[in-house]
Amino acid sequence: MKSKPTLSIVIVKYQAEEYLKKCLDSIKQSKQWEIIVIDNDKENIGYGAGCNKGARKARGKYLLFLNPDTIVLGDSLEKMVLFVEGNPEVGVLGPKIYKNFKKERQLSFCRFPDPLTSLFVFSPIRSFWPDSPLFNHYVYSENKIDNGILDVEVVAGAAILIRKDVFNEALGFDENFFLYFEENDLCRRIRKMGERIVYFPEAEIIHFGGKSTIDIEKASGIFKKSRYYFFKKHYGIFIASIVEGKIRILEALAKIR
Repeated sequence: MKSKPTLSIVIVKYQAEEYLKKCLDSIKQSKQWEIIVIDNDKENIGYGAGCNKGARKARGKYLLFLNPDTIVLGDSLEKMVLFVEGNPEVGVLGPKIYKNFKKERQLSFCRFPDPLTSLFVFSPIRSFWPDSPLFNHYVYSENKIDNGILDVEVVAGAAILIRKDVFNEALGFDENFFLYFEENDLCRRIRKMGERIVYFPEAEIIHFGGKSTIDIEKASGIFKKSRYYFFKKHYGIFIASIVEGKIRILEALAKIR
């Protein structure tokens, strides 16, 4: 009888064949894990729906949702599995993420966007006030980042390890998010379940970013739709409408300026 893998690596592919090949090449062969690639080329069902589809096929105790435009560095997968095996209270784990081989840091985790901080995170007002304490509150301070393993609210969706039983209990990704904000929503629900969400910098990946997305104009529209749905789901339609309205006004004023 074939033994079950410990880790199921789920990669949702939309175009980006060249990056996918490099991603797969960076994953060391191991009996501990299986790799499931969901091809969204013919019918793009969305990132969250693709992840859910892969999770249903997965046999592992843990799920790693990994973007195709990533490179896994060293023995990061082994380190992640060992950490969650030794810390059963951790429901979600995210590695340190770089944006290139120079190891320039990419946002690996953040706090949940709330109605106030969203104005500084998702609107042009940040360009007028780059040192806003509200934006810094959202991304955490540099001294916390350098302190090693850290309990956080959200880890980046480019590489997110989740216990399969926790993922199933949370009912997986909300497929109303076609793209963007799905990890914010999932982490919020899992945290409410009492599970720890942990940033684990001992594991490292490179995420080139944007290599699997559609054209910029269409992606912008999807981002705004997902943003509105996120705030409507977690704060109600009234707050969501105010937040979206203010962001749109600030975007219009920035264009005039």
